[in-house]
Amino acid sequence: MGQIGRIKTSSAIVIRLEPKANGRVPTVLRQASYRTYKAETWYAGNLRTDFENILSETNNTTWNLIRDKSNATDTVNIACYLSGGKALVPLPEGSAKLENCHAYILQKNNTGRS
Repeated sequence: MGQIGRIKTSSAIVIRLEPKANGRVPTVLRQASYRTYKAETWYAGNLRTDFENILSETNNTTWNLIRDKSNATDTVNIACYLSGGKALVPLPEGSAKLENCHAYILQKNNTGRS
């Protein structure tokens, strides 16, 4: 389905991962999810209405992505550059919480639920 273009290679480091407390490093980071495939293009849905705001905890740096679920089994530090301060953050599947995340607004859509 679709076409794969030329693989673009670069020696630039775009994402840094550091496991904490002997945790496992995720094998895959998901940066986007799609619902519809039309004419060789994937679509995520209506970009403006599919997103919901996530409220931070009282410390303003902790964000619960999935209520009543913990990241306790594996924790990893992820560092990447967000162009213009606004971008999709690459996360391991099943991520439940972001800690020490200094964001002003954080949103997710329902394709990002685990």
